[in-house]
Amino acid sequence: MKTAFLSYLTAIILSLVALLPATAGKGVPPLHRKPLPNGQTGEHVNPKPKRAVVIGVSIQQDSLLPSLPANQQNAEVYAAFLRSSGGGLLPADHVQLLTGEDATMASFTAALGWLEEESKPGDQVTLYFAGNARLVKSDVGPVPHIFLADSPQALGKTGSMPLARLCFLLQDFSLKKSLKYNLVFDLNMGPTLEEEDEIWRQWLQALQKSFPFAAVEASFSKIQNPKKNMTGFTPLLLDGLLGAADLNGNEIISPKEVEKHLHSQRKRALGGQAMIVAFSDEQTPMSKFDANKRSKAPGEKGPSQFPNLVRQDLSHLEDSLLAAADGRTRQWYQDFILTMKLGKLMEPAGRCTSDLYDSLLTQPAIRPLHSHLRRQLAAALQDETQQVLNDYLRTDTRELQRRWKHGGNYAAYPGYMARTADLLGEKHFMNSIIQCKRYYFEGLTARLDFEKTKDSTLLQRALEKQQLALHYEPEAPFVLNELGILHFLMKSSGAKAYYLQAINLAPQWGIPYLNIAVLHNNLEQFDSALLYAQLAVDLTPWNPVAVATLGGVNLQLRQFAAAEYWLRNAASIDPTEAGIYYDLSCLKALQGQTAPAFQWLEMAFKFGYKDIDYLKQDADLVSLIDTKQLEELLRKYFPDHVKD
Repeated sequence: MKTAFLSYLTAIILSLVALLPATAGKGVPPLHRKPLPNGQTGEHVNPKPKRAVVIGVSIQQDSLLPSLPANQQNAEVYAAFLRSSGGGLLPADHVQLLTGEDATMASFTAALGWLEEESKPGDQVTLYFAGNARLVKSDVGPVPHIFLADSPQALGKTGSMPLARLCFLLQDFSLKKSLKYNLVFDLNMGPTLEEEDEIWRQWLQALQKSFPFAAVEASFSKIQNPKKNMTGFTPLLLDGLLGAADLNGNEIISPKEVEKHLHSQRKRALGGQAMIVAFSDEQTPMSKFDANKRSKAPGEKGPSQFPNLVRQDLSHLEDSLLAAADGRTRQWYQDFILTMKLGKLMEPAGRCTSDLYDSLLTQPAIRPLHSHLRRQLAAALQDETQQVLNDYLRTDTRELQRRWKHGGNYAAYPGYMARTADLLGEKHFMNSIIQCKRYYFEGLTARLDFEKTKDSTLLQRALEKQQLALHYEPEAPFVLNELGILHFLMKSSGAKAYYLQAINLAPQWGIPYLNIAVLHNNLEQFDSALLYAQLAVDLTPWNPVAVATLGGVNLQLRQFAAAEYWLRNAASIDPTEAGIYYDLSCLKALQGQTAPAFQWLEMAFKFGYKDIDYLKQDADLVSLIDTKQLEELLRKYFPDHVKD
């Protein structure tokens, strides 16, 4: 049975298909025009050159945010509308469409850069965004943020984009370049509490007042909508743009008609949704349609799915310019794309994406592509570092293992960010977070080097770098957490305060809770350690270190049954961690169960436990010391520690 969403899309798609050019690739087709008096020829409703960025965030890497499959089709159909005669007949290379895994923060940033740089005075620009929006804590209270495909909710301010800031940036560069704009935000707010409803209303009203003209509608919900295919307001908006909003019968949809149409249709949207449609003025129409070609009945038979639109890029321009370039330039260009796909962004020298970009800049034959290449390189450099932070904020066990075992490519990331800052310029709106990540990774690298060398000067260097990172982004929870780790290693009393600040900004992130548990455990404040360890496990039950810490604290409290439960649980998650088996050995020794104590101790030796001096002084293992079984184990695994 056809859903209401597909019925809407069917009607919309039939109208768009009728409006799309019939002779693609053969120039601009004749437009449908009514005869004008006095020999006037008339102009299309959108005569100025237009560019558009269309974003449909349909998937989320963070499981705390719902995936919204309908957003991909919403974005594709909206892009098709922009390319139809009613939406402005935008050429393919004037629309950047990002959906699915492509809708990352770095790609979004690159697309906005393209929109700003390529637009000329007098042009019209469109931004369409469909995706999740949530209230994020800040110094001024909860602030609405939009989330891209790779935005972790726990990252707070630095992982997503403040909606008000984005609106300001778009208005600012439009004003500076004398551009006209049209912004469309189809937001999934999710379930909200009563007090959150009021905060959202205040923000939406403030945003509405910040534009010369804007239509704003919202529908709140107290529960998570069970329908996975939540459609938002986009089908209602498109239905209006294709004729339903035409109140005066002139086949042109004005901003005020859009406002009235959305208001009249708002009850048809599911709860937890909001739409903002903003304009640079009240006069510029949003669409034109042909009443004779508009599909009349939503239930009419027709295609149930609009043909998939691939992401628009500069492929036609690339082909034409490279065809005229020499063989060396074409080879460099091919290698630029290849090394970027292989992740060889900054190394090896002379054969990496960054160096190939510099070489391509010397080739005048492809000068029109230089800005495109710069944005591609900047996006690739940001993507890799952002993914590392996303994995950390999701408490991904592979990322944690890289940090604990001093693996990873962290030392390269400051160079990535320095290069990105150089490519985008210090006035770019992402410069603060780029600089923050640059100094964060410099500090992290210094701290990991300290853990290998015990050179205390590295701790001071790490502290200075993290303080610089915090200067650029005072509300970055990953920086605050790292400052807590550094103060803990320096035996400073300020560690817990930094951890708590990180928790305040990212309350669903388990790592700071775990770090506080470790801090209290080291201070022998076991009741407090137990509380924070339990919180860490509740948030990240897949993290073997959190689970093992909870087991270890229970062991300190001599709650043996709970300790064994959590330690065995941790061993099942990570069967290669020697420390877990060592604690199980201590547990059995304290219970007077010598045989299993030695079995667990041998497991610890097999997986790399080496601190024999500590073992011999450990009060929990006193019943095993000076026994023949221990001597045999040590002779087997550590013969240098046994006297003949």
